Amino acid sequence: MRALLVRLVVTMIGLGVLVAGAPIVAAAPAVSWTRCPEAPGTPGIELSCRTITVPRDHANPGNGRTFPLALKRAHRTDQPEGGRIGTLVYDLGGPGAAGYPAVEAMAKRLPKEITDRFDVVGFDPRGVGRSSPVTCMTDREKDAAFERDNGPELLLQACQRKYRDEIDLYSTEQASQDLDKIREAVGDTKLTYLGYSYGTRLGAVYAHKFPGKLRAAVLDGADVPEQLHPKPQADGFARALDNFAAWCAKTTSCGLADAKRTIADLKAVAKTDPAELGARHATPAIIEIAVNTALYSDRRWPALGAALTSLGNGEAKGVFALADQNRQRDASGHYSNMWDSFLLISQADEKHDYSDMAVTGGPRIVVIGTKGDPATPYENTKLMADALGTGVVLTYEGEGHTAYPKQDSCLDPAVNGYLLALRPPAVGTSCRKV
Repeated sequence: MRALLVRLVVTMIGLGVLVAGAPIVAAAPAVSWTRCPEAPGTPGIELSCRTITVPRDHANPGNGRTFPLALKRAHRTDQPEGGRIGTLVYDLGGPGAAGYPAVEAMAKRLPKEITDRFDVVGFDPRGVGRSSPVTCMTDREKDAAFERDNGPELLLQACQRKYRDEIDLYSTEQASQDLDKIREAVGDTKLTYLGYSYGTRLGAVYAHKFPGKLRAAVLDGADVPEQLHPKPQADGFARALDNFAAWCAKTTSCGLADAKRTIADLKAVAKTDPAELGARHATPAIIEIAVNTALYSDRRWPALGAALTSLGNGEAKGVFALADQNRQRDASGHYSNMWDSFLLISQADEKHDYSDMAVTGGPRIVVIGTKGDPATPYENTKLMADALGTGVVLTYEGEGHTAYPKQDSCLDPAVNGYLLALRPPAVGTSCRKV
């Protein structure tokens, strides 16, 4: 429990013999896909959807109880004739991030070399979004909880009360077996997988359990189990905060000569006299969430500088805008269920030992680490690669949480070559932001 709460304080503040590049032979006919209920997408990208059912408890599948899993597929309509390799399944992390809504954006973001050869499939994991979503608090209760320093613990307690007899159903152990059902559903004999952040843990557990059913896996932003790395995640955020402060000190547009002192001063004032936005209060907890949200990507640093400057003038809109991105609260005050599912999945994993991730008889796996990653510190990269035994470290020397794709001449070709031809990057490959 202590390890989970430490993580919450920070995070709550994405082979066998196979001819390289050859099409994957379907193990069984792929499930039928139908038109998605949402907008049909953009020209050149065909979207289709499907719901599959999986056992609620893979250890006891005979009891007939199931969860629905919502899947969405993006297919490039101009894929070269006969060039398709298979399906690229991705997980955005969290845990608790919904992959279903992001499929079209992922298909646009990924390099054309990849979408020329793969369909792209995202899914909402069990308990998330459209897949039997769990909810532990109302929107108003979350507003109140997130303004408090112990907000994560309050939400966790609410989840424990509501789901106390079912928590283990949401473990990564269960989800890894769901992932194999998805592989079957898309009709691939071997899974091609892209996992971000917590999605790397899911991919690693899958690789350990189903090494012969894995074609390739790219794990970006290694989220290693507590048993492998008990060092607090807070170290990564502290390093990112130092980098933000250094950027502010030399960037006139930031407007903060001493960013760390400014944050401390704003929190001190907010303890007794928080700025307001309607009925909401920009407490120290909200400021912390806003800061850590911006530290996920240096593209958000200018917004953080502006938000802190405005807060010093009594205007809380900027810090709430950042905090609401992290909490997934929309303009109408409605929250997604990401943090509810984050808590249940994290709590379930507290009861599992994932220290044995060795992959026997499986493919080489690419593990990407970003030197300035706050949420999944770079040190995790080698730990996960070594734990897998088949891991190959690919380093990105830049800021932000996760790296691929970067639309560059180093990182993307290295990953693309692996996904397309099963050719991992050379040992020691490091790519620098230019």
